[in-house]
Amino acid sequence: MQILAVAGRRGAGKTTLINEIARLVVDGNYGLPRVLTFEVTPDATVGDGLEHVQAELEKAVWDDAVMLENGHPRGELVVLVDDVCYLEEVVMLRRWQATLLFLDADRRLKDVSETWRTVGPNQLSEDYTNGEYPETLFDWHVTNYHELVQFKVEIALMKDYWIGGMIEA
Repeated sequence: MQILAVAGRRGAGKTTLINEIARLVVDGNYGLPRVLTFEVTPDATVGDGLEHVQAELEKAVWDDAVMLENGHPRGELVVLVDDVCYLEEVVMLRRWQATLLFLDADRRLKDVSETWRTVGPNQLSEDYTNGEYPETLFDWHVTNYHELVQFKVEIALMKDYWIGGMIEA
């Protein structure tokens, strides 16, 4: 089982990246993608989200083992975690040996100085972007400068690095 988790500013293209990786996993007949998010409900706490993803990852380990034991034609699970927002989520994902990717789109975003970006679920992204955490907090820092078509091409070129190099191009 492989885990790729994506954090970044709102509007950077995190969900687009996750959906494109999931499509490439299926199209390449590599494995089965499973998309998770920490947001359980709009009024959930950080703890609720952590418990939810922890339970889903534990279930994924079991499902992956069953798939591999039975020689499932799709191979292994590729767990894709969309929208990591809090440091506690990063810590939990590190324990699971996830690949952590930070997606930025500074030049494309028009509202980077808005106050709402510095509070709640947006604060980790802003603090990381402004150098308040070490660069090593994430395994990859990718800037999305492109329009959608070019961004998808970039994702296809980089996917092997992000999810273990096992997907055929």
